[in-house]
Amino acid sequence: MSTHLTGEETTTLYRLVTSGTARVIRERAGFSATDFASRVGVASRTLRAWEDGRSTPKQPYAARKYLAELRRASQTLVQRVEDNRSRGAGRP
Repeated sequence: MSTHLTGEETTTLYRLVTSGTARVIRERAGFSATDFASRVGVASRTLRAWEDGRSTPKQPYAARKYLAELRRASQTLVQRVEDNRSRGAGRP
């Protein structure tokens, strides 16, 4: 695995953080900053600094792990929406 992020990884991470989308995904998936930071393997203050735009992941491994956890959390949200729609489909 490369020791540097690809351009696409860097762009995606930048857009998710600067738009506030990363925080929204985490919160709507039901994770506190502390829980999510633990999943990523960083301190909660580090995660908050990323989400507040005061810092960015310095290590490619941490950045990739953060992106992977955000992807998992967003998939959880999509599954919830689909489950809610399928339950509501039988209603008049």
